[in-house]
Amino acid sequence: MQTDTQYDPEQSRRNAEKIRRYHEITEGGLAAADEVLAEEVVVHGAFDGEETHGIEAFRERLADIHDSFSGFSVEIHDIVAQADGGASRWTVSGTFEEPYDGIEPDGERKTNPGISMFRFEDGKIVEIWDREDTHSALQQMGAVPDDA
Repeated sequence: MQTDTQYDPEQSRRNAEKIRRYHEITEGGLAAADEVLAEEVVVHGAFDGEETHGIEAFRERLADIHDSFSGFSVEIHDIVAQADGGASRWTVSGTFEEPYDGIEPDGERKTNPGISMFRFEDGKIVEIWDREDTHSALQQMGAVPDDA
């Protein structure tokens, strides 16, 4: 992921910490968003493949998820970072208690694995690419048949 930037182990360590903090934000620590994310952050593919522009739109979309899935949590499996980018592998989970995108809840705990890639500028995350197992998530929520 590193482009023409010289390798800087200290910057890589700081970026890895910011990636960890980003996942704390997605878990519900929205107050830290201004410290970690650039004001005009762009999130590609998050939340059902939508593109989100800016911290406020990110917060709103994340609030929708937290409204639907109680006890929302993120388990981080791996983080790698370099001077201008990084990536993480994670699993999210939460109890589906309120409707989400027109899908009725069943009160059961759902889990979904995914990966994120990050681009940094001036010490903040400016771009994120999220990919998760959306098909499996929709199956768990009853929106797609198990045999589809």
